[in-house]
Amino acid sequence: MSTPKVYLCGPIQGESYAAATGWREEVENLLAYGDIDTLSPLRQKYFLVGTKEIEGAYPDQALATDAAVVGQCTWDIERCDVVLANFTGSTRVSIGSAFEFGFAYSLRKPIVTVLPAGNVHDHPFIRRASTAIVDDLECAIEAVQDLLS
Repeated sequence: MSTPKVYLCGPIQGESYAAATGWREEVENLLAYGDIDTLSPLRQKYFLVGTKEIEGAYPDQALATDAAVVGQCTWDIERCDVVLANFTGSTRVSIGSAFEFGFAYSLRKPIVTVLPAGNVHDHPFIRRASTAIVDDLECAIEAVQDLLS
């Protein structure tokens, strides 16, 4: 039996590298205790370390072009068991995350969504497509673990 995989969806463009990777690393570490792997769209993107505002794509980086970004994210969503979408602290709508959300929903992947009250991503499509909506990352991790148990 293969190890379950969780795709870590959430805003990247416009975020700092530290902000975009911080919560993902936290989730990765906590889920690893339960033998659950994570798939981060920022894995192997070390050229971004220290970046204050991540761009949507980087044409000079083979695995960060428009095609590579979309290809990696969709492939990861196809092979994951659950999507964890974290919209905590969002100040503007993430088009990439919204696309990933819809793609995951079309594949009937369970989606655990962190959607604090008043968040810019609070929308009927997000609410309706979510398997579970929680207020914080801790509750999201518990929901992911419960889904995979």
